[in-house]
Amino acid sequence: MAMAQVVVIGAANIDIFAQADQMLKKHDSNPGKVHIAQGGVGRNIAENLARLHLEPVFLTALAQDQDGRLIKQRLEHLGAKVHAVLQAQSNRYVAMLDAKGDMMTAVSDMANLDVLDERFFVKHIATLSQADCLVLDANLAEKTWSWITSHVPRPIYADAISVAKASRLKPYLAHIDGLKVNQFEAAALSGEPKAASPEVHVHALLEQGVKNVFLTLGVAGALHGCVDGICHKPILRAKKDIVNTTGAGDAFMSGVIYARRHHKDALIYGLAMSSIALKSRDAVSEYLTPKLLELTVKECVISCDSQSTPKFKMR
Repeated sequence: MAMAQVVVIGAANIDIFAQADQMLKKHDSNPGKVHIAQGGVGRNIAENLARLHLEPVFLTALAQDQDGRLIKQRLEHLGAKVHAVLQAQSNRYVAMLDAKGDMMTAVSDMANLDVLDERFFVKHIATLSQADCLVLDANLAEKTWSWITSHVPRPIYADAISVAKASRLKPYLAHIDGLKVNQFEAAALSGEPKAASPEVHVHALLEQGVKNVFLTLGVAGALHGCVDGICHKPILRAKKDIVNTTGAGDAFMSGVIYARRHHKDALIYGLAMSSIALKSRDAVSEYLTPKLLELTVKECVISCDSQSTPKFKMR
């Protein structure tokens, strides 16, 4: 029997990475390198899942320019199905990286996703209704979140993306089966003080109805909270191995979905996927395969078994 499909709904854009050779100087021209690649949280997740042979369906907005055509062609070549609303021009994401590959700041131009309307989703209602799960990113407009949560009773996995966009998820937390946030996004959604511990933020989000909370902690690893409690595991990749941090969160979410489909440990697979992405110049590693993921998981399990923190029971 063929596996049910994962439907990803979100942004596709062109990434422009500008990495300084040395410490960034504000209000000045910094020598460095500029790299252009395909990106977008939804697109990145769709490509990761396609490279892992899950054959996702990707619903998005694309321009009829060369960038839009190449985004569609690449995903379809990897085994994904792409259905897009046509828009005027391709979205852009510009990130400034320091010499170590850490993102210092970024500008995201995703306003064109507003073209994803009820008529488009009604056209694809059969695909949505038969999906094993939906993966949505917070680039989507509030009207999209409202329509999906009201008309498609399927498990929803959500990526908060940024502090600015995380607030869009607040009215829909009780509809979310899996939520991926970092510490800043968690604080924006939990209602707890920013200085509260990660565990406090996870508890608060669970109490608001989220079934599974995945809180990423950068080099400190990640937490998974659910009704059984909260578990913390460290990340495998050393800081010296990091090439580009952009895409690590999208890879984490992809690992969670892969683990869900194969009845594996979501936290371990999320961290393993992040570890692979951190070594890639692009947001998605061109070397990603199920075999590489499983090999990385084995390394990650050894690392986590020696360093992991036991579960904390729910209050």
